[in-house]
Amino acid sequence: MKELIKVVMLPTEEASTVYELDSSTLHIGDFAKCKREDVRRINQHLYITTSQDVEPIKEGDWCLHNDTKNISQHHDIDNSLVGHWFKIIATTDPKLTIWKQCEDCKSIGNHVGCNLCKKINIPQIQQSFLKEFVANPDGEWEVECEALCTQTGKPCGMPCMNEEVCNENITLKLNPNNEVTITPVEEGEGFISLKRAKKYARHQHFLGTQGKDLVEFEDWAYKLD
Repeated sequence: MKELIKVVMLPTEEASTVYELDSSTLHIGDFAKCKREDVRRINQHLYITTSQDVEPIKEGDWCLHNDTKNISQHHDIDNSLVGHWFKIIATTDPKLTIWKQCEDCKSIGNHVGCNLCKKINIPQIQQSFLKEFVANPDGEWEVECEALCTQTGKPCGMPCMNEEVCNENITLKLNPNNEVTITPVEEGEGFISLKRAKKYARHQHFLGTQGKDLVEFEDWAYKLD
């Protein structure tokens, strides 16, 4: 299964793979930190965000503000996050790390003083997608997800639960390198599901691109549910 995402590109003075040349075209290169006198090239980091319908913000998640483009790691979750902040599900920015807890600390919700817990990067972006993105930065993209069984924590496939329950435990599908798989939205595949259309409408509304149609869309979708 796939979910719609938004790719946000922000300038950085740090090392990066993607860079903008002469404020016009994107390129990929193996460059260190931009030299201060090199005004032609500006390094860029990519941040992959998605609607909170797909990835709700949890404590410790990295998020990007829709308007200011500020990036913050949230520890106090409240209603003010809804509609203003989007969870960063993958990035090229190596500064964004989270704690990976051992099983004991996970059960008590703490990792202070534990030598088994460690900091890891949030999911990374495949090189293959970076090449597609610089060639088509205005494209629409999807990320691959999978439904995990709430009993075993493994990909669903056994007839132990119905689809509605499984869909409540959808998570990103990562490869062994901790990378997400992003692909372009294919045209001409027919109609999308109502559930997915509603997610897309809310996501676009909060990104300021289709907000004027949201009320009418939600009213129409409610009648079809």
